[in-house]
Amino acid sequence: MERYRGTREVFLRNGRAPVEGDLFRQPELAATLERLAAKGFDGFYRGPTAKRLVAGVNARAGAGLPTSWPATGSGARAAPLRLRRLGRS
Repeated sequence: MERYRGTREVFLRNGRAPVEGDLFRQPELAATLERLAAKGFDGFYRGPTAKRLVAGVNARAGAGLPTSWPATGSGARAAPLRLRRLGRS
């Protein structure tokens, strides 16, 4: 959990993992879920949630995606992963 700043900010308090009995809150997640409940598709793919998603992807991957990207549904599609196990697929 310590490796990534975002994970540290969400899960660690004063540098330590929560222990049994600690109160654990995620106000940003709560706001996102409330937006989804109130606005459905648009609550995720348009507006503040979409802007944060795109900003995060662009910051990490240098993708240069426009803020309108989530609503376009133009993500890359890949073939399903297939594994072979014990001679079967």
